[in-house]
Amino acid sequence: MQYSVILTPETEGGFTITMPAFPEYVGFAETKQEALALAREGIAFEVERLRRGGQPPPTESGPPEVLRVVA
Repeated sequence: MQYSVILTPETEGGFTITMPAFPEYVGFAETKQEALALAREGIAFEVERLRRGGQPPPTESGPPEVLRVVA
């Protein structure tokens, strides 16, 4: 399974981790490597949680499109 992971740089350093397929998951890591490791753990946890609840893991129709908007 592949899932999109969004790493948002924080002004104080590190990255906030979010995943569109798992909107309830939010993490934080100091480095990209740590962030990806936490994301993998988070995905495994969420997939197992869903399976235990009798639900299938989510699927993505494709990677998210990230745009910047001037407001």
